[in-house]
Amino acid sequence: MKYYAKCNNVFNTSDVKIYNEEGIQRFKVRHRILKTITGLKIYDADNKFLFNVNYNPLKFKNHFVLRNKEKEPIVKISLGLKQLHKIEYKNKKYMCKASFLKINYRLYDVDKEIAQVKVKKIEKQRQYEIILKENVDEIFAMCLFIVAQTMRDRVWFIYGIK
Repeated sequence: MKYYAKCNNVFNTSDVKIYNEEGIQRFKVRHRILKTITGLKIYDADNKFLFNVNYNPLKFKNHFVLRNKEKEPIVKISLGLKQLHKIEYKNKKYMCKASFLKINYRLYDVDKEIAQVKVKKIEKQRQYEIILKENVDEIFAMCLFIVAQTMRDRVWFIYGIK
């Protein structure tokens, strides 16, 4: 299954909608800025609250926790410096590996690739293309979007690249 999300500019905090390959909206990511941290609120297609995420984009060792309405942790994302990231979901750990110079992340379960995200130009606009293998939970599409967008923000802050 393929998912698409707009590849926003670092300073653009408008809502991002994640669509599947049929063009049906699956998630909406809304940014909210607090004093010291940035937060994400994630909604489903019917605009019902799903997850809350708090993070600080300037930290080098970011840890994200997707929490539901009851503030219970659902997914834990631990970002490495550039190329290795961990995702923990349902007491199982997944490894996310990145290419060195461009956004191209692959998610592995042990040694089997289960998902991939890369930037693709569609109708003169850069979008994340998230590809999930069969029988993979669509929450991984949300996790890979968070990893890709956060690493893009971090690279811009460190190197001044847009």
